[in-house]
Amino acid sequence: MKGLGLTGASLSAIGATSPLFHDLDEVMSSDTARTKQPWWVKEVDKPTVEIDFKLTERYDQISRLIYYNQPKYVDPAEIADLTKQGQDNFKKHMAAGDPGQDIKGLALCEGGVFGWSSSHGDFPEYFLGDPFAKTPEEWGISKWQGTPEENSRVITAAAKLFGACITGFAQIQNEDFKKYFFIRGRDFEGPVIDDPSDARLGKSRPGNMLVSSGGGFSLVPAQYSFGTSASPIRELVFEDVDKPYSTDSKKVIPNSFKSVIVMAVPQDPYLTRLGPSAVPGDGRITGFAATGQSYGFLSIVQRRFQKFMKTLGYSCLGGGTGGLAPVTSWGVWSGLGEMNRMNPMLIPEWGTMIRSTIIFVSDIPIVPTKPIDAGMFRFCHTCRKCAEACPYQAISLENEPTWEAHNAANCSGAKKFFLKAENCMKHRLVMGKDWLGCDNCMSSCPFGEGSTSFIHAFVKSTLATTPVFDSFFYNMSKSFGYGHFADPEEWWHGDHAVGGPINTVGTRWHDSWT
Repeated sequence: MKGLGLTGASLSAIGATSPLFHDLDEVMSSDTARTKQPWWVKEVDKPTVEIDFKLTERYDQISRLIYYNQPKYVDPAEIADLTKQGQDNFKKHMAAGDPGQDIKGLALCEGGVFGWSSSHGDFPEYFLGDPFAKTPEEWGISKWQGTPEENSRVITAAAKLFGACITGFAQIQNEDFKKYFFIRGRDFEGPVIDDPSDARLGKSRPGNMLVSSGGGFSLVPAQYSFGTSASPIRELVFEDVDKPYSTDSKKVIPNSFKSVIVMAVPQDPYLTRLGPSAVPGDGRITGFAATGQSYGFLSIVQRRFQKFMKTLGYSCLGGGTGGLAPVTSWGVWSGLGEMNRMNPMLIPEWGTMIRSTIIFVSDIPIVPTKPIDAGMFRFCHTCRKCAEACPYQAISLENEPTWEAHNAANCSGAKKFFLKAENCMKHRLVMGKDWLGCDNCMSSCPFGEGSTSFIHAFVKSTLATTPVFDSFFYNMSKSFGYGHFADPEEWWHGDHAVGGPINTVGTRWHDSWT
């Protein structure tokens, strides 16, 4: 400890601010302890990021998100140039067999993305729930009717089995919370038709759909064709109705549906770190297999959970990542994690190593879980590692967060560090595959490190209770070299957990509390 500059006085400061527990029974019985998160995570009444509902507005993802509106934020000539560079780079690396950018890496990505709905189209999503599941009435039995506490416990247990690393609960408390739903979100809904003799193939219905255009996704004023995974982009509407429903133009949530179920899906931390490069326009596609696998898990978890809920006898409205709402907002309100400098959510146990969060809206009664304070967003004010690691200057280097959004691609209403998403998109274009991300920020974050030693758990608990050490631990993280591994070839020679991050609980990456 002295080697790290932690003297007796320093440790005394920690002890003075840390909760005092004599044994695990006291921890578990404490009103402030969370059974599914470390003892040093505090429940609070409001998120650690400042919220102003007067500045919050419903976000129309289809007209504002960078992925679908590149020419609004990046000059079309630059898009064309970067896309051409990307195509050339992809061919060059493949021909040379460069480590991490060879056919092995490409094959790993293609296999990993199975289940990812989007334009890949091999695993459709359903807003109203799995159409192939049976209701209790169809089984000839009564629906499950538990207390809100029992419902929350049953849901959490099932979600973990299905692949979610953590589950939380929130409520649509009033009209302000409806602002956390998109006007229109990503709308990828089945069925995907594999039989070439199916009479529905080639038939269409009105609407716009998202298609991959080589340099990203774009909106095309086309017809919805059966046999693809893209549906018309429908508006998300709240109505005074008893049951949810959907049409070709809208998806309807009953105003009586108050329960929001929030889950996070993990991403392989080791594989993720094989992807980034400090050089603009460079990167290794091997690392993206972790991203694709995590998105695939997300779609599969959603289908499993919707089938589970329908069998219990409850509605479970879903939309995958980006289908219903800005998921980070609900993750923060439900206590899964905190806001951070790079904008996605930080989870105490997993740090940045979650690819996304999914939410469900239901009529099942639940007990809301409170927001948390683990000192992470406060630490982000001092730490700039993700911003310094970004080769595109997409992440703010400012000392303090702001209410002022960078541009229309950002969601307003929170005092945070806003992202320049157009700079991030330039990397995707120049990588030669429109779905390739960068992951420099995720890989460089100190909270993204696994639980490799006692000192790391000690650091996390100290940050949560003693902010005076924030700058010290930031410098220590730089000295420890948190970031990506240099050689992507080493992954092929490693002994990895079966199924990737889903099965790393209790290993050196994740403590047993997860």
